[in-house]
Amino acid sequence: MLYLLYGKDSFRVGQKLNELLSFFRSKAKGVQVLDVDEENFNQAEIEGAIKSRTLFERRHIIVCRRFMKRKDSSDFVSRNLKNFSLSENVFLLLEEDLDDEALALFKKDAGKIQCFNPLSGIELRKWVDEDARKRNFNISQEERNSIIFQCGPDLARTSQEIEKLSLSPFRSEKDNRQIKGALEDNFNIFQICDAFASKNKTKVWILFQQALLRGVSAEEIFWKLWWQVKNLLLVEGLLKLNVKNLQKESGLHPFVVKKTLSALRNFTGKELSDSSLELVKLYHNARKGEADFGIGMEKFLIK
Repeated sequence: MLYLLYGKDSFRVGQKLNELLSFFRSKAKGVQVLDVDEENFNQAEIEGAIKSRTLFERRHIIVCRRFMKRKDSSDFVSRNLKNFSLSENVFLLLEEDLDDEALALFKKDAGKIQCFNPLSGIELRKWVDEDARKRNFNISQEERNSIIFQCGPDLARTSQEIEKLSLSPFRSEKDNRQIKGALEDNFNIFQICDAFASKNKTKVWILFQQALLRGVSAEEIFWKLWWQVKNLLLVEGLLKLNVKNLQKESGLHPFVVKKTLSALRNFTGKELSDSSLELVKLYHNARKGEADFGIGMEKFLIK
């Protein structure tokens, strides 16, 4: 089975790829995905994947990225399009540019071909409205036009901006005045930790926005909150062990121990564990470029 997704709009190509992967995984248990690009192309590996599976083998999905950019992989694809199409395994070919000759070859054997070129005009406006709708966010015409002006056809950035707007359910005229008005000289980033510990969503969100306006990075805020969650988990664990001297066993300052004990009343053990896992996931995804620290922190704080 052969599918071709091509075009310069890598964001929509990626969305369609994830949609197809979810579809095929829902149809068969134990599906294995092999993801190969032009740099790690291995002819023997792909030839083995072309062969029909036996009764006891799992079905494979082979994602082939930019094979048409290099002569060796391009020649291999051209020779094997029919074999890809007839294979019981699924071949998903992702390409950026295809000339008319290459596209004509694919049209003979590909089960499905979809082109994803950059959007503009009415199509881009429709895409923005649809992305907002999927987030249950009623975007205004002014907001939509502003995002399109800032981001143009860059849908990855556009989607992030829409998400930022959709994550601001506490925004009101009063909140805007609090965020954009004069910032107090005694502002302390640890106020965000205190608001988080008290589960005051509106306050923690406003303080987060104020911190960003002051030039505090989302990553710096992340580490302060990681410190907060880590201390909560530490003290909670010691309490379960019936430790009498929390200050000595935890190594924390008496003031920190006191505030942590007070904050623990607002959380269950599962909530703390889930928060810890979510922060770890955000950190690694941001480091890999798969998530934005600012958006990730905002989602975490207002959850």
